[in-house]
Amino acid sequence: MASYSNKITSYNLDIYRDPNSQENFTDKVDHNGTNLVTIVGRDVGDFAREVMRVLYSEEERKTHILPPGRSHLSRKPLDSNRFALLNDAVRVKYRLSKHLYDDFFKYHLRPKLSDFLVEERRRESNKIVRNQAKSVVSQIATQSQPGEE
Repeated sequence: MASYSNKITSYNLDIYRDPNSQENFTDKVDHNGTNLVTIVGRDVGDFAREVMRVLYSEEERKTHILPPGRSHLSRKPLDSNRFALLNDAVRVKYRLSKHLYDDFFKYHLRPKLSDFLVEERRRESNKIVRNQAKSVVSQIATQSQPGEE
């Protein structure tokens, strides 16, 4: 059974919107000529992952962690300026209140993005293992075929 935090729908995003707020949302969060708000995603988590793919290189996603980093951790944090753009894009696209966004990020988005970075690291190692397995299978198949005499 999925937990509440994993089921972010438009309806329960409303708790992170302030109906009394007079906050004006821009329609553009720009990064190198790309309006991050126009990136398409199935839901908030998917949107944030797609924005991360635009903001950070594959190598950065594999070797860094979410900001802020801690001195005792071996991986460096992702660039905080670009990470602020990611947060702005999510907040603007889904019209989340600035003063409620920290809770949204802490309980819903941060776990998704953290898992995303872990999966980015695993994806490469899984690819290597699959290729090695294919190589072994093809070698065995080649050896088991009767040779031509």
